[in-house]
Amino acid sequence: MRIWSLCLMAAILIVGLSPLKVSAQEASKLSVELLSPTEVHGFPGIEQLVKAKITNLTDSTIPDVMAYITMADIHKHMTVNLEDYSADKPIVIGELKAKESREVELPVRFVYTSSYFLYVTAISTQIPSIQSSIAIPIDIISNSKMDIGAVQAVTFGMPAIMILSLIAVVVYRRKRR
Repeated sequence: MRIWSLCLMAAILIVGLSPLKVSAQEASKLSVELLSPTEVHGFPGIEQLVKAKITNLTDSTIPDVMAYITMADIHKHMTVNLEDYSADKPIVIGELKAKESREVELPVRFVYTSSYFLYVTAISTQIPSIQSSIAIPIDIISNSKMDIGAVQAVTFGMPAIMILSLIAVVVYRRKRR
């Protein structure tokens, strides 16, 4: 019985003193701070430059860093295809030296009415460290407050002009014959 106790204690000491690899999330190597805008409200077609600051938090160089925009449609519960928003290309930052920060400008054009969260993500293609900024609210509303008089003028005026033009062409051709 005494041998078993000694073996058990030895096993506990060996396991307790051996280095274990912990599978917890690694500390962030990059930091992403969204500088501007803080929010966007408006109509479809708004073009905006999203400014962000990417920082290397480590004491060594991080190679091949890039930053890009991600947007999530709050109503549809899905990310959006940024090709439609002219924001599908990342900005290549390149190498970030230890503790170095760089500001980037990412263009985006809001084309659809909805409510979104927009955030900037930075990644190195050489180191699997991905970091995103805090999201900002985007609210693109439809332009339903049109001038009714202008809409009616175009609705009735354009067909009238077309008909009068057609009549003028027919009358002119008959006179020439």
